[in-house]
Amino acid sequence: MIDVDHIEDTMTDLIKTNVDGVKTVGAYEAEYDQQQITQMLVLSPFVLVYYDSMTPDENSRLQSYETGVVEQEFAFVVGSKSFRSRREAQVGCYGILKALRTLFNGTTLTVDAQNIGIGLAGERFLDNFNGLVVYEARYRIFQM
Repeated sequence: MIDVDHIEDTMTDLIKTNVDGVKTVGAYEAEYDQQQITQMLVLSPFVLVYYDSMTPDENSRLQSYETGVVEQEFAFVVGSKSFRSRREAQVGCYGILKALRTLFNGTTLTVDAQNIGIGLAGERFLDNFNGLVVYEARYRIFQM
């Protein structure tokens, strides 16, 4: 099985080199936490990546102990701020989300000498507070 940390590292490296205008990129250890995201106001705009889940399957080529894995899901928490208007912050998030779709959706990544496919699973609005707008984009990966 491909190490989750290596997948996150590959994703964050790609974001750092290919997505313009993002001030902070990093891996995140847990699901969205409003208090921690609020602290990110000074680091905005940002993209945080975290591992979310996996779908087991006995016939999969990805093996994790006795259970194979068909799909693994990663989430990208995207935040942008504007003290002028919520709309302006949303436009910042939309630009980052679009860049992530261009970079990852329907592409193949090579991690630990293995090819994995990646596709968009969905996007959703998370929060709006203190001029910061936060969205989440979920991507599923699978071994090719």
